[in-house]
Amino acid sequence: MKIGLISVYFGLFDDALPPTFRQEREALNKKIEKGLSQYGKVINPGLIDNEKTALIANELYRKEKVQTLVYSPTMAAPPIYLKNSIKNLNLPILCISPQEFKTTPKNYNTDLGTEHSTLVGLTMGTNVLVREGIKFNVYVIHVDDIPVSKEIEIFFNKNKNATQIIDTDEKESDMKFSSSQINHSKVADAVNKLKNYPLITLGEPISGYLDVEMTEKDADLIGVNIKKISKKELNNSFKNINDIEVENNIKEISDKFKEGRKIKKETLERSCRLNLALNDIAEKNKAIGGTVNCHGDFFRWNPDIGITGCLGVSCLAEKDTLFSCTGDVPTSIALVAAKIISGSALYCECYTIDFKNDTILIANGGEGDFTINSESPNLRILPEDHYMGEFGPGVAVQFDIEEMEATLISISPTLINKKNEWRIILAEGTTSKSAHQHMEGPNTMFKFKTKSAKKGFEEWALLGATHHAVLMPGYHKKEFEIFCNEMNINLKVVG
Repeated sequence: MKIGLISVYFGLFDDALPPTFRQEREALNKKIEKGLSQYGKVINPGLIDNEKTALIANELYRKEKVQTLVYSPTMAAPPIYLKNSIKNLNLPILCISPQEFKTTPKNYNTDLGTEHSTLVGLTMGTNVLVREGIKFNVYVIHVDDIPVSKEIEIFFNKNKNATQIIDTDEKESDMKFSSSQINHSKVADAVNKLKNYPLITLGEPISGYLDVEMTEKDADLIGVNIKKISKKELNNSFKNINDIEVENNIKEISDKFKEGRKIKKETLERSCRLNLALNDIAEKNKAIGGTVNCHGDFFRWNPDIGITGCLGVSCLAEKDTLFSCTGDVPTSIALVAAKIISGSALYCECYTIDFKNDTILIANGGEGDFTINSESPNLRILPEDHYMGEFGPGVAVQFDIEEMEATLISISPTLINKKNEWRIILAEGTTSKSAHQHMEGPNTMFKFKTKSAKKGFEEWALLGATHHAVLMPGYHKKEFEIFCNEMNINLKVVG
């Protein structure tokens, strides 16, 4: 059997990571190749790191007449790389996340999260496959276990002579419940606000981030209103904030947050000015939320702004105005709904699986709704060194998350049976007390209610979750059944 290996890499973070990082990802690519070679001849084009190299890989797979494709990302990377790699290839696809840790290191930090972001990369790719109506299999596995995996062996044995892509055994929601148990008023409030108030966007998604994109047609399907804010409007709002307002906000932030690491006066000042500017724009547009993309010319590389917006986005969340990152409008919809229904909504990503403790590390890059832990949030601020801009780091927000019952959701437009639809993927579980204080943002370990971390996440990916998610306190499956019915969204439940 000839196996086409698709290993992606993203250079966006090169400046934030050690100079040896690419070589380490190349070594991981070779390790994956060696593991897969137990099942057949591996056609490996090396790291696919842009749209051009993806098309070159596509031609190589054609030339070599590969019989199956294996998507095994070495990190989070734009899913356009995967899409171009499989262009016009009707072959069975296996998606694997080659995990490099058996258990999450105590010193786990934001750099390590980026370096070992294969789980994030997995969902970036699998979401696009679901969007395109392409069937696939998915396994989360430690990279050392690839050559001895019974699951992988079964996949290849089944597809030795395959010409069509295999089914994924999707599960429809079959929930039955008493209407008296549901908080109808909160669900109705969420639907009403999303139908009648705008979501604003400050910056487009990162180029190639197909799993977080949506079209006007997608918005029309569920009746939400999207309003784009120009860079000029952002810059003007930033410049028009007077110095007294900034000084007052600095005092307010300093009274509310401890310093996790020393922040330069000019960094805090600029971040507070941006906080006030974002608040001003949201109020003027009567926005219930929206999205920012700090990795572009609106924020980090804007000569007028020059920093990230994490502090401002976090403060807006406290005021019930929810913003996602990287231009991800769909997740902002989920954030708004989750906030109204549950009282809190944490923007997050699933970073890595802890096989030993059967949990998933959930975190983000420096922002979040700290009301998720209203009793004892232990709020801290620190310089966001991982995401430097024209004027250096912005301000990252940290806070603790306690043990609690929790609901995790992800949302995405999809194409199922040649029909455009939206879906929310939902999982219930529990969180544990935050343990990774070296990360530039809130974090917790999540345990699925009904499945192991491995099996739960595999189903999460199969159902079309994006690499972004929303964590909220409590179990809210029933409320989201009603919400999805009202919004013309299909609900898929893990477990």
